[in-house]
Amino acid sequence: MKLRLLPLFILILALVFCGGCKWSPDLLSGRISQAQNAATTVPYYVQDMQGNTIRNYQINKAAYNADLFLKTGNGRMVYNDSSVVAYSGIDVSSYQEEIDWHAVKNDGITFAFIRVGYRGYGSEGKICEDEMFKRNIQGALNAGLRVGVYFFSQAISVEEALEEAEFTLSLIQGYPLAYPVVFDWERYSIEESRTYNTESEVITACAKAFCDRIMQAGYRPMIYLNCDLGYYDYDLETLSDYDCWLAQYNDKPTYYYHYTIWQYTKSGTVAGINGTVDMNISLYDYASESLG
Repeated sequence: MKLRLLPLFILILALVFCGGCKWSPDLLSGRISQAQNAATTVPYYVQDMQGNTIRNYQINKAAYNADLFLKTGNGRMVYNDSSVVAYSGIDVSSYQEEIDWHAVKNDGITFAFIRVGYRGYGSEGKICEDEMFKRNIQGALNAGLRVGVYFFSQAISVEEALEEAEFTLSLIQGYPLAYPVVFDWERYSIEESRTYNTESEVITACAKAFCDRIMQAGYRPMIYLNCDLGYYDYDLETLSDYDCWLAQYNDKPTYYYHYTIWQYTKSGTVAGINGTVDMNISLYDYASESLG
């Protein structure tokens, strides 16, 4: 009889030491609710098209079917979808030296990005105008190309990014731009580079400061990036107001997030240009807008 009462005695003691707590159906429903919420939370990381783990930004994903990009016999990229506009373009700087812009136009090139200037890699980070900027932008416009510009940034503070924006605006005044004004920040891995250890938060802040100022002046800003910058450095949600120009030298783009221009090679050949040149395909008709 005593053995039979032992389990009951233990149960009574347990209830006493629990402070008289008792089971409630609300406890179970609360746990179920928590589990459901956890299951529906957007994951912080996702897999990109190559199986790499990347941050899951709540922004537009790439809108284009990578399989519809085709390279023609002359090495130019086209997009095989009649519902999407696609234009062939280049980007140039003083490295291309003298350019015959009418020959470029006659070789099927529709648009060109011209480098306005750059900031040096070294500790001083001096801003310089591209030696061929004025000649290139006037030559491209005279030949009938649609023109945008870019500034090669090595900014390591918001103040420097704003300085670069003001420098760019001072040089493009009076030129009819049909394509955006681009912030081209690139990290250099050599220790002598002033951007060697620049933190991601700083890079994002610099891009936003530059683009905000360009937009304030009435132009359309854009951010040039590769996959590493897009996945691991830029906070793309903070920069979601701006179009992206993707640099990825593949037969097909694999970048997970949205872009409107793809730089697909740095080894293109175009009539009127000695040596190689960066080639781009634009998937948006920027010339349909008034950009300054």
